Amino acid sequence: MHRRRSAAEAGASAVWRWTALRAHSKDWLASPCPPFRVPTHGKSDLHRTPATRLFQRLGRSTTRVTRIRLILAAAVLAVLATTMTVLRQTAKPVFLETTTARYRVISARYMSGTNLTLARDQPIKGWYRRQRTKMGRPLPGIGSPWTFHDGVMRHAIVVLCEGQFNPNEGRQMIEQINAQCIDAAGGTISFNRITCVPRNDDRFWLVWEYTDPEITNLHRNGLADFEVTNFCPRQLRLVRKSDHHELTRLELSY
Repeated sequence: MHRRRSAAEAGASAVWRWTALRAHSKDWLASPCPPFRVPTHGKSDLHRTPATRLFQRLGRSTTRVTRIRLILAAAVLAVLATTMTVLRQTAKPVFLETTTARYRVISARYMSGTNLTLARDQPIKGWYRRQRTKMGRPLPGIGSPWTFHDGVMRHAIVVLCEGQFNPNEGRQMIEQINAQCIDAAGGTISFNRITCVPRNDDRFWLVWEYTDPEITNLHRNGLADFEVTNFCPRQLRLVRKSDHHELTRLELSY
């Protein structure tokens, strides 16, 4: 009788242990994953090899680095734009006037090279336009910068003006104003053509330029008061054609 009771108790104990283990297994399987575990998308950890986990971590790291770089780039551009705005506001304004219009001069610089390019937006707006284009949602306006596509070496003086671009006023400017550049030795070179380049904002470019072959013939053609061997302008002088009155003189940046 004692042996039968012991056998019965042992069987009941085994059944109880099996039931408890089964219930514990169900609870463990139904419990949520710890926060630090990566979702397996329905697959067990056995299918996630070390290489897979490494690629997942690298992908997340790359995404975070790209996002941080974009934020830092936008912040740096914002600081630069603010600084340039403050400097322009503190400097004495320079204006370019015709009989029908008056424009504020933002900058004047000398450029040389092949396929010279001029931006049509401010830096922050240009960066934002490129990002929207990559996303397939382009902004209205001219997306590509303006450039010389002929591949010829040229020297150009570009002036950024503030004001709405008007082709008729651009033609009047060509008819009414002579442009001259002055080099480090005081020599004068006159330009016989001007190009007006519109932008997407309330600004536009004025471009005076010569190609390398034209530079060598300036003195022969009466456009320079010296034999030009090294074109190195320092100032841009704008003169009214009607009475040869000097309208403004701009220091050129490089």
